[in-house]
Amino acid sequence: MKKKWTSKDYEKERNEFFKKQKGKCAICGKSQEQFKRRLNLDHNHKTGQIRGLLCYYCNKFQVGRHSYESALKLLKYLEIERTKWQLKAYFYLIFIFHLK
Repeated sequence: MKKKWTSKDYEKERNEFFKKQKGKCAICGKSQEQFKRRLNLDHNHKTGQIRGLLCYYCNKFQVGRHSYESALKLLKYLEIERTKWQLKAYFYLIFIFHLK
């Protein structure tokens, strides 16, 4: 069951996460001082479980657009692209050394 949050509860949790994360976004690591807005208290909308403090961008565009499943698909895609890039670099180096 989801907890009913009061503004006092919210601020208490926010302050605890702020100390734990040293005032930085849990994803990009930028300090709150680098933003116009203060860091958001990110939470699971279904369970109410708090995950941490995020900047607006990471909260909106990194977490807000992904479910666990879509994040896994994104990671798989990025891994495939990284592998392609590594293979291209590997063959390029072989080609360069072969010319010498």
